[in-house]
Amino acid sequence: MRWIVDRVLLAAALGVASFGMAPARSADLPASEYRLSGPHGHANLSIYLVHGRATDRGGAMLTLQDALKRGVVRIRETGNVDQLTIENTGNEPVYVQAGDIVKGGQQDRVLRLDLVLAPRSGPVPIASFCVEQGRWAARGQEEVRHFSSADAAIPSRDLKLAAREVAKPAPAGPVVAEPTAPGSRRQQAGNRGPASAQTEVWAGVADLQRKLGGNVRGDVAAPASRTSLQLSLENDKLRVAADAYYTTLVGLIDKEPDAIGFAFAIDGKINSADVYGSPALFRQMWPKLLRAASTEALAERKDGTQATPPTAEAMKAFLVASEAARPTERELAGGGRQITHDSDKAVVFETRRAASAPGFVHRNYLGK
Repeated sequence: MRWIVDRVLLAAALGVASFGMAPARSADLPASEYRLSGPHGHANLSIYLVHGRATDRGGAMLTLQDALKRGVVRIRETGNVDQLTIENTGNEPVYVQAGDIVKGGQQDRVLRLDLVLAPRSGPVPIASFCVEQGRWAARGQEEVRHFSSADAAIPSRDLKLAAREVAKPAPAGPVVAEPTAPGSRRQQAGNRGPASAQTEVWAGVADLQRKLGGNVRGDVAAPASRTSLQLSLENDKLRVAADAYYTTLVGLIDKEPDAIGFAFAIDGKINSADVYGSPALFRQMWPKLLRAASTEALAERKDGTQATPPTAEAMKAFLVASEAARPTERELAGGGRQITHDSDKAVVFETRRAASAPGFVHRNYLGK
């Protein structure tokens, strides 16, 4: 009997199940254990709060937005359009989220991966895409070698998928593949490499600007750089229109101490969700996330009958089904791990501080 107890204790210490069962890193809080409340709505945007227990025990972190404002993070150009370096010079960890837009440099960029920067990290490479086309020089009085702010996130599911290099579901009928040289960077899943994904990002920015301009009845492209998504998001008419969503919904989490994330639907269609390993990190990210969702809803708004939002049960079913795909793992700069579940209808990106760290930092669910 003693050997059974010892074996169970050893398995627990190693973080694996006993008697040969595979480890279940993502099972510390599966979507099936979430509780969803809502929908809470404004116009064509429906918000669902995700409630659950904290699982990330790594301690408090600064967001990239706050770290740049405090001057403890430096993001630098490398001369390579799709890679920057980021350095934490402070004494607290810094959380970087995929989809964060960094402003300045030779072109505004969107960061492609989550990252937890250790204190005094030294320079760490981070992949990026341009969300501004054509510029490769200083803009006004901005610093051309560094980036000044990260106050916005990309406000479009299609842009998020492109920035994450997620292959779209194959269309019906025969498909002619784009020829690619063997071993080249573009010879990836579905021939979708950084070059083709960058083209999709630029096209997505232009489409978003067009939709937003139509719904605010004015051009949102900035004279200083007409292709800059960041400058478009700073447009006064756009901010006023999006604030109608934001101010209505931002107080939703005030009396919800166990809220760890949110999901949303636009025009009755499930869009995406962001869930965190701690309520504190979710509260730090909430204003930026809600502004992005509000902007996307504004872009997609159409005149006519308002669609019926999904039930909370339907939204939870989407989250649970999204986690069903077989996981793949990759190492992240700084020692973190990314676990991906990619299926025909959705993709989930889960970020952990390290392979052995208990709990996840962030899960991003994207419908396709």
